[in-house]
Amino acid sequence: MAEVSPLWLRHTLYVGDLHPETTATDLEVAFSVIGPLDSFGIRKDAVSGKSLCYAFVNFSCISHASKALACLNHKTLRGKPMRIMWWQRESELRKAGIENVFVKNLAHSVTSAQLESMFSKYGIILS
Repeated sequence: MAEVSPLWLRHTLYVGDLHPETTATDLEVAFSVIGPLDSFGIRKDAVSGKSLCYAFVNFSCISHASKALACLNHKTLRGKPMRIMWWQRESELRKAGIENVFVKNLAHSVTSAQLESMFSKYGIILS
């Protein structure tokens, strides 16, 4: 993958947990109500062409990306709640000293929104 400019990084959201049949049009309709989009696309398997159930949405303006994160995170699209976060390369997080906390043995009924609510009191959650 080619190097991505820092400006692009600041305007880009990762959108995960998508329904396998989510289309680019679905993304455009859901996110363009917030503000103009520079680009967007669902990532697909190179061999099968099937959706990998995540996408990137790139806004023209950081305030629109921030508003989309605040307003659309955990909202349903095609019957599944979207998990939205700022996109950042993993290597940048490691260099910044930001670490992961892994939680296992959760009930299948636990949602991303519930996890976010439980852990947000301890600091900023990146993903």
